[in-house]
Parts: sequence; structure tokens; C-alpha cells
Amino acid sequence: MLVVDRLPAAPSGKTYEAWVIPPGGEPQRAGLFKGGGTMTMVPLEKDVPAGSVVAATVERSGGASKPTASPIFSAQT
Repeated sequence: MLVVDRLPAAPSGKTYEAWVIPPGGEPQRAGLFKGGGTMTMVPLEKDVPAGSVVAATVERSGGASKPTASPIFSAQT
């Protein structure tokens, strides 16, 4: 579960997309979310192996098969 605090709503026509990046691996799609409100809880659709990075980008509505922009935030597990 990814918990995000005070993230503004995604811009019109866009969505936030969560990514799991395993050590030495490529980013894997892990879920879409809209943001907004005081807290957003995002159930991740991928396992998060130890040492992975969880990140989020702003993508077109419906998401992307790989990140198209730099992460707006990231955290290492």
C-alpha cells in the first residue's frame, strides 16, 4: 500500500501512476490514482521486493507502459 499525504488532484486529462522499480530492474506499473484530499491510499498491484524504489509520475489518462516523465516523488524500501 502506498500512502500519499496532501497530493493535489492530477491535472485534467492526466493521472498519477505508481511504479515499483526492483534493484537493477525496470519500472513496473503498480497502479493509477487521482490524488486530491488529505490522504490518498493506493493499493499497489505489484510486490515490492526489499531494496526496491516506489515512485510516482504524472501520465496521460489511462497510464503508460513505462514512465514518460521524472518521478514527482520516490522512496526506497
